[in-house]
Order: sequence, then C-alpha cells, then structure tokens
Amino acid sequence: MSDTIQQIADRFAREAPTTERLPLCFGGHRIDVETNSAALVERLRGYFRGFDEGRADRLADLVVRAHQVETPDLGLAYQEWSREPGKQTRKEAFVDLEDGRAVHKVRTGMQFLVGSDLRVAIGDCLANDNQVINFVNFQYTSYLMNQKLALCHAAGVVHEGRGLAMAGISGAGKSTLALHAISAGMDFASNDRLLVGPAESGIEMTGVPKHPRINPGTALANPDLRAIVPETRRTELEALPREALWDLEEKYDAQIDLLYEGDRIVLHAPCRAFLLLTWSHRNDAPARFAEAKLADRPDLLEAIMKSPGPFYLPNEGPAPTGYEPPDPAPYLAALDGLPVYEASGGVDFEAGVAFCRSLLER
Repeated sequence: MSDTIQQIADRFAREAPTTERLPLCFGGHRIDVETNSAALVERLRGYFRGFDEGRADRLADLVVRAHQVETPDLGLAYQEWSREPGKQTRKEAFVDLEDGRAVHKVRTGMQFLVGSDLRVAIGDCLANDNQVINFVNFQYTSYLMNQKLALCHAAGVVHEGRGLAMAGISGAGKSTLALHAISAGMDFASNDRLLVGPAESGIEMTGVPKHPRINPGTALANPDLRAIVPETRRTELEALPREALWDLEEKYDAQIDLLYEGDRIVLHAPCRAFLLLTWSHRNDAPARFAEAKLADRPDLLEAIMKSPGPFYLPNEGPAPTGYEPPDPAPYLAALDGLPVYEASGGVDFEAGVAFCRSLLER
C-alpha cells in the first residue's frame, strides 16, 4: 500500500472536483465546506443556519471537502476502532498512513481522510449527510482541542451572556434540562459536547454546532417540543408508564432555530459554573442542589470526561488507536476555579431550571 492521505485526496479532487462552497462561522472560527454537490450544500446550510454567525469575510480556519461519489474501494487495510466498554456495535475502522489517517464508517461505507490541513469526506454524502455534519463538527472539535480546550460530555446554556455547563450520569437528563431552560428563556449553547478551558477573562465554554436528538420523554414533557413527535405516535407514547417512556430507544431531531423564536443560539460564552446531574427518575426524594469538589468526586469527573474518537489527531503526541479512558489531570486543570454543583435526589426539571437561573443571575 503506497498511497498517502494526500495522494488519495488529490485523486478525488481530480475525479470529483469541488465546485460549491459553504462558508460557516462558529464561535468566532470560520469553516469552509467545499463539495461537488449543490444539494449537499443546501442540506448543510439548512442544518447549520441557526449556528452560523455569518462572518464570511474572514479567512477560513478550516476547510472540509466532501466528494459526492459512489462508495469507492480505497484499497486500505482498515482495522477496527475499539469502542468504550459496554458498546459492542462495530461502527468505525481506521488505518494510519505516513501523513494522516483514514476512517471508514462500517455501516454506510463513508470514508474520511484526516491529515495536516486535510479533511475530506468521500462517498454517498447525500444519503449520509448526518455523517458529513458530524465530520464537520468533529473537525471543529479537534481544532479547539488542539488549542488546549477540554472536551466535555456536556450540554450548555447561556443567560444574559453567562454560560452554564451541564453533565450527568447516563439517563439523568442533561439535554432535557437544557431544553427546559431554553423554553424558560435561556439560550442554547450545546447539547452533548462542550469545550471548556481557561481564557484571559476566566474559564470559557464553546459549544459544538449540533442540534439535540432527544428521546420521547423529553419531547412530551416540554410543550415547545411535543410537535416533534407525530400525533399518532404521541398518542401511543402518552399511554405508556413514565419509566417505560424514558427507557425507549427512540430519537427525534430538535432543530433549535425552528422550534424557538428569535436568535436563541450562543455557542461561546464565559462559563460561570458546572452542574452535575446524579438525580434519578427512580428516586422519589426531592431534588437537592449542593456544591461539590471534582478533585474529591471521581464519579462526577467521570460524567464530564469524553474520549475524542478516531477523527482526532493531536498536534502533539501520538493519535489514539482505539478507545482510551480520558486523563483526569487536564480536566481538573481546565476546570480549576470553576464552581461545581451536584443535583441529586429525584428528577425535578422545574427546580433544576430555577437553580440554573439562580447560578447565572448571581
């Protein structure tokens, strides 16, 4: 196998030259998407329009190319990417060449090239536009991580210019709480990935431009979201017991700019606090909110940390070759001095929103 990442990228630049360009600006950073598909540009424009800050006059920090072609055989000897414990489905494979990495999506056949100043998606991009969207976001995330920001498995909201990060144990409802906070007048920063780290003005957070994918319980519990679920399915779901509803493996897209009036997305803000949710739908006790110390609570830190996955190529040191448990030290350093609170007891989104507001109005 003699091809380099650059040689493979050059081949598709010749065979399917990009004629369309979509400039995007997120969190003060410019990303250009170049492609040979006008239809793909329109889909991406529709998805990202609520996040785009419109600063198309500045130079691009990143360029992502997407070639709409039949699924090619690149002749690469891919190896499986090991996933975190408990997740068995085979999703991705990868191979490292001398100048970068190729990643193969096993189910769809989409292939991606990542190298120095090279970010390329190849395959049926129109049939898998969600993977192109994710690839754009992965590249943006990697760019911020290489600026020493910590990748957190967290949602984020902003109120009066001040940001709040939210993380939690599985099923605790960080996305649901964030959406309730938005319905109460706060702005959306991120649903599931948040980059946090020190800056001149203190600790800041930057959201990833991805709309929430929510479960039926989240949709039906919020009047602003109920219409996402088709009426016939809504009737079926409302007849289920609460526990069965929250345990369903069923997802709906909640596009923020279509569900809420006005400009309700703020990707970047000073971070005033981190709220960790350990409350449970199976706990009948009242919700409780108390300050916590991450250095003394590895369980809370575990809920925050997020492994970056196969698309991340660090500027320094070796790239991961499978799931690796994140190192706590950079997180403790990035969050040093940030107030941290725990929500325990039973789930109470109304009380949670009130507590979030109290943190951000101090």
